[in-house]
Amino acid sequence: MTTLSITSRHNRQGGFSLLEVLVVLVIVGFVSAALVQALSQVLSVRTRLGPFIDRSEDTARVGEWYRRVISGVVPAPKDSIYVFRGTSNEIIGLTLSPLTGAVGMPTPFRMVIENESTDLTVLRSYAEGGPALALARWPVTSMKNGAARFLFFDGTNWSDHWPLEEITRNNQQSFGIVQREDPPQLPKLIRVDLAMGPEEFVLVGAPRGPVSPQPKLSDIFTRR
Repeated sequence: MTTLSITSRHNRQGGFSLLEVLVVLVIVGFVSAALVQALSQVLSVRTRLGPFIDRSEDTARVGEWYRRVISGVVPAPKDSIYVFRGTSNEIIGLTLSPLTGAVGMPTPFRMVIENESTDLTVLRSYAEGGPALALARWPVTSMKNGAARFLFFDGTNWSDHWPLEEITRNNQQSFGIVQREDPPQLPKLIRVDLAMGPEEFVLVGAPRGPVSPQPKLSDIFTRR
């Protein structure tokens, strides 16, 4: 066998025929066309549904932040400046779950609904030692059913302010002595009505801890 014939056979065994190359190119073309079509469909869906998806993601994020702060709200000592209180546009108190700062430590916080401009309203959260965070912004005209506000649930009714007035009751077991019973420091639920884009929605959070601070022994024996 000559050297020329050995080299020719080696080249035929190590290479691809023209037909094999054409088959591979056709397969690659089909796969590429399918991928391009699928990608264009995904982009088309994203373009059409993008605003709704973004709005849903923003709503879920705002809800998660709000419930995180509210679920960590704890009562403060009665003589503290951080005793929980609230109006229709502001709440102040202590939380174990601030959006900034150490989690697990009672941290003073403040959450407000305020006008950022003449046509834009914002829900902001402040925590001691941290920056102010804008949780949500929306046009003033988005609230068609009323203004954005906080509401507080005492177990029976919703109120636009907290705390409620002291409860006066007659304890028959105390020889007819009228005693004054302090209301719970924390409401059972704290709700905020706001908007995200053109839609209104409601967020509700529940403090998980005790609704009143533990009484001191001196308070127990000196209370009349």
